[in-house]
Formats: sequence, structure tokens, C-alpha cells
Amino acid sequence: MQDRAEPLYQQIVERLRAVQQRGSAQQKVEADTWAPLVDAHRPSGEYVGQPCCKCGQPWPCPILRETLAAEFFPQL
Repeated sequence: MQDRAEPLYQQIVERLRAVQQRGSAQQKVEADTWAPLVDAHRPSGEYVGQPCCKCGQPWPCPILRETLAAEFFPQL
């Protein structure tokens, strides 16, 4: 059975919002920079591995994975 994409995406969005609300000044600036990218690179389908809305790569796409790997972003 494949993992559903929406719960994972919502977790990413919630963690980004948490940084925007409670992070350091630098983290907030970085989170504000990443927010449009996270919004654009959301899943287009129900399951992980289906295309990204923005780039068409399997979701989570390389761009989103790089965003998540950034040091300011809380670990999932």
C-alpha cells in the first residue's frame, strides 16, 4: 500500500508555519522565503510518488526534499 501524500504535505506546511511563528528572526526570514516554494511544489495526486504540481517530478520532488534538508527546517 502506498503512503498518502496529503498528510505528509500538511505536516510539512505545519512545520513551516511553526518556524514562521516561533522561529528566530533569521529562521522566519528563511521560512518566508521557502513558503511559496512549498506551496508550489505540493502533491498533485493522492499518493507519494505521484507528480509534483509544479515540476512534475515524483512527489516529494527533489526541490522540496532540498528545502526540507535546509538546516533551519525542523526535522520530520
